[in-house]
Amino acid sequence: MKGSRYLSEVGLTLDRFKNIKINIIECPTGGGKTHFAFNELPKFTQSNYCILYLTDTNMNREQILSQNENTTFYDQSFRELMNQTPKEEIIQLGSRGWGDWKEVKIRVMNYAQVGAILYYEHPFDWSKFDYVVCDELQNLVKWQNIVAKDENGKPKSVNILSLTRKKIEHTLYHTEAKIIALTATPDKVKQAFKNVFYVLDPQEYNSIYQYETNQIFHYRDYVKAFDEIPIGKRGIIFFIRFHN
Repeated sequence: MKGSRYLSEVGLTLDRFKNIKINIIECPTGGGKTHFAFNELPKFTQSNYCILYLTDTNMNREQILSQNENTTFYDQSFRELMNQTPKEEIIQLGSRGWGDWKEVKIRVMNYAQVGAILYYEHPFDWSKFDYVVCDELQNLVKWQNIVAKDENGKPKSVNILSLTRKKIEHTLYHTEAKIIALTATPDKVKQAFKNVFYVLDPQEYNSIYQYETNQIFHYRDYVKAFDEIPIGKRGIIFFIRFHN
């Protein structure tokens, strides 16, 4: 492991995040991005209800919801509340709890859900959030231009992830919400969005824990890669593309 501390130990404060910027927190794998989002960031908000957390897959969304008590799903009833209620009242609701929900809640959804809501033209107001956290934002950038297909294999008229991208940009320039991108690989985010701000300076980044890769092998035949794993050991093999 490189570094000696986790992201939550860097000492980020409210004034480190900028408006009208994609605030990139470049944090290595194992550096504590998720812990920071769910345990430290809420301390910066006006209301316990004013963080929206976006992730890239259904599996990751469900894992987050199951492992973090201060999270809940961003459902239709809450969306309607946010659309219809002034922020001052949202803050009051957040400070004392609302309905059957606990007081501390971060609303969680994935990028495709955002796009689907926008595709069907449902009202979707993010102006009352203090923070919109975009986990693995580079994946949204990467997948937004892939041609989506319907159940019959025919191309759809629009990739709904492109609508999510537009929603993030609209929120950036038309609300006071701060956009935070959590990523270990920020290059695609920097290329896709004009206004970005790196929250951590190089010294802070280098001080964070990260997993080390000791050996990297390149193979044209994945079967040969299996032979490099010693008997009785476990390994992970990552494929960019896989062909039968």
